[in-house]
Amino acid sequence: MKELTEFLSKHTDLMLKFTSDGVSKAAALFLSLFLARQLGLAGYAAIGNANLIVAATLPLLTCGLGYSLIRSTAGFRDRRQSSPPYYTALGFTALLSILFVILIWSASISISDWLFNDTARHGFVFLIAIYGMATVLDQLIAEFVRARQLIKISGIVQIYTSLVNLTACLVVYFLDSLTPTNMLLIMIIARIQAALISHMVLVKLRHISAAPIICSNKRFRTALVFGWPFALSGFGTWIIEQGDRFILMAFVSQEEFAKYLAALVILSIIPMCGAPFWYILFPKMTALFSKKKSIEMITEGRDATGNYLVVIVPVSLFLGYALPELLPLLAGPDFQIEPVTAGLLVASLLTTQISTAFEYASIAHGAARSLLYRTLLFGIASLFACTLFGYFWSITGVALGAFLARLALSVSYYRLSASLGFGYTMLPSKNLLITIGAMSVIVFAITTGFWGVQLFVIRSDVARVTEIFVFFGAIMLVYGSGMWISRSYYQTE
Repeated sequence: MKELTEFLSKHTDLMLKFTSDGVSKAAALFLSLFLARQLGLAGYAAIGNANLIVAATLPLLTCGLGYSLIRSTAGFRDRRQSSPPYYTALGFTALLSILFVILIWSASISISDWLFNDTARHGFVFLIAIYGMATVLDQLIAEFVRARQLIKISGIVQIYTSLVNLTACLVVYFLDSLTPTNMLLIMIIARIQAALISHMVLVKLRHISAAPIICSNKRFRTALVFGWPFALSGFGTWIIEQGDRFILMAFVSQEEFAKYLAALVILSIIPMCGAPFWYILFPKMTALFSKKKSIEMITEGRDATGNYLVVIVPVSLFLGYALPELLPLLAGPDFQIEPVTAGLLVASLLTTQISTAFEYASIAHGAARSLLYRTLLFGIASLFACTLFGYFWSITGVALGAFLARLALSVSYYRLSASLGFGYTMLPSKNLLITIGAMSVIVFAITTGFWGVQLFVIRSDVARVTEIFVFFGAIMLVYGSGMWISRSYYQTE
């Protein structure tokens, strides 16, 4: 913790990014569970449909111009140099987004019948297209803000957007008007506001000119050629991260999709716990690699992964065991999930996080293109696996397909880093893994032996949630004490 504090004190931009991400994700977690409880399975699934469709179209509508044009402005000092890429990317994606809206509008009745089995909801489908357009433009402008190293503006706008969504949702709820359509309108307005605020700040700070300037045709065509691999990479990332949700939404049922989505919202704690480690690891790795300090880079990756495992293993064991009971308490009684499904979801997220160090090492080594193709390949494999297993075992089968695909991708990342000279040397020490394994067995024994203990005579949702978290605190106390007592064993290797 002392090392983390010292590093963040020297890198205030990372501190601000970490803070803004923490606030926005915490607000999103609360908002998502609140919507699940108030809107029920059907309403929550409708909001999930909107977010999923927009996330899928985002990399395709931007065509990778956020990388090939927007990021090229990072080193420009004159706004006459930075304005043409900005306005060209914005104008082209706006044109594509308008075509996308027209296409969705023309097919809105068919899409509504496919998604909701109700042709009367075509207006909601049209709003999804509008939300997609607002999100695309907001994301491009945000990419420009980050490219210009305006970390403070980026963080403030991110926090503002999340708090606007949360506040407006609560206001509409107290007015007794909370519906999926109204919530989607709130999300659209928040995106548009964020985009306009960022644009006006850029003009005010003279990073871009007020009058639009576009690039030459030759430069634009070159940007498109170089941008498409990044677009495919973004689409591959969407498939590997959210393809399982698409299979549930499209081919299983909206109710199962809503349960799956709510479970993943609670389990987002797993990647959130990894954020402090990965935010610091990547800049450290790139800096060390540029100085040709490979041994130090391996040490940083090994330490980050080991520290993350120390923190996340008891949390993952608890969530895997408690999620079937915790989910209906937090999201509503209709949100029931099988213990096997919960375990597979926890394993899937944990597998992805553990491979982060190998992914970062490969990027620092210049193997980003190889990672691109691997992500896209295993993303497509994930779709096939989720469809096949989902056909036989519904939501549990989809979770199994996602886990197997992510496990294969993680092994692929490991093999790639091994070919670059890292591999097993970046794994945590044997003594640490043995200690974590032993303490996990103890935690599992406590969980299975004492789960269901009642602390309160009067039964209520609040009482049960309190019991669950008191039990979690006891688990963490036992686990933490064991790790502290055995620290001389695993710190000596």
